[in-house]
Amino acid sequence: MKDITEQLQKFGLDAMLFSYMNNIFYLCGFKGTAGQLFVTRDDAFLITDFRYLSQAKEQTEDVTIIDIANGEKAVFDKLIKEYNIKKTGFEQSYITYEKFLQLKKIFEGTKLFGVKGTVEEMRIVKTGDELKLLSRACEIADTAFETVFPRIKEGVTELEIAAMLEYEMKRQGASGASFETIVASGKRSSMPHGTASTKPLKSGEFVVMDFGCVFGGYCSDITRTVAVGDISDKMRDIYTKVQTVQEEMLPLVKPGAACKAIDAESRKMFKTWGIDKYFGHSLGHGVGLDIHELPNLSPKSPYTLEENMIVTVEPGIYIEGEFGVRIEDTVKVGVKGAERLTKSDKNLRICR
Repeated sequence: MKDITEQLQKFGLDAMLFSYMNNIFYLCGFKGTAGQLFVTRDDAFLITDFRYLSQAKEQTEDVTIIDIANGEKAVFDKLIKEYNIKKTGFEQSYITYEKFLQLKKIFEGTKLFGVKGTVEEMRIVKTGDELKLLSRACEIADTAFETVFPRIKEGVTELEIAAMLEYEMKRQGASGASFETIVASGKRSSMPHGTASTKPLKSGEFVVMDFGCVFGGYCSDITRTVAVGDISDKMRDIYTKVQTVQEEMLPLVKPGAACKAIDAESRKMFKTWGIDKYFGHSLGHGVGLDIHELPNLSPKSPYTLEENMIVTVEPGIYIEGEFGVRIEDTVKVGVKGAERLTKSDKNLRICR
């Protein structure tokens, strides 16, 4: 169980209730899909139901397992009294208003305090074990892309490509996709999050594939854009510009760099070509237990990079009604710049 004493003291809390399963996993190792972690200044309690009791005992240390069979209120009434809890924090980003009303009844007589980012801040810099899992997740995604690439051809549907990518990732040991696989071709490629459809690929089109997997609880994220048959000079030119920006940003991803400054550099390059208006999302985001987590490479990001943070670098140009191009790698922040965890070839590849 990771120590959160500092976080409790920071907010003046007697206890903290965690409900987001990825945060619970990070803190105590429990991989179930239902449960709550209640941490006081002295002890930690994992509250779950019959389905997960044995699993919880196997996966956690220094945590008391409590069966919720007698109801939430009975469990918390006992803990509040025993530990003289006056002020309890809860994860405000992950509970519904309905759940909040339930908590008010359960913690009647104590003060509830909404907290944001308590564990997320702890998760930003990855440990050695986390880096190994992230590297493997990226390796699986790379291999899936290289395996599927020869099957990408005119007439194959976007959904078929998505299915092939997801199958290949699971075949290698991934527990599943890290998000809904994006495969968008032709005019649909100008949609940054154009999830796969029944549209068949046609010659002269780009195909944007944004996908990743979960391995050991950790995510990968990669985007590759390929061409089907012969494409126009304009398409080739835009692809080259996106690739240039992506590769120019990688050396900037190093300790001490301001996230917003790196994002600004990418926009500056696109502006020199007069196409910055077609780049409407952030340059990148953190990756770990969640596919989107801190820090963000965005115009308003307050974060400065540190060694062993994991981020994506994913510039893109999206011309509505025509086509889109995105190239994305998941990278580790290294002393000399980004160390790519996704290593598939980024040069323009033609499917025939």
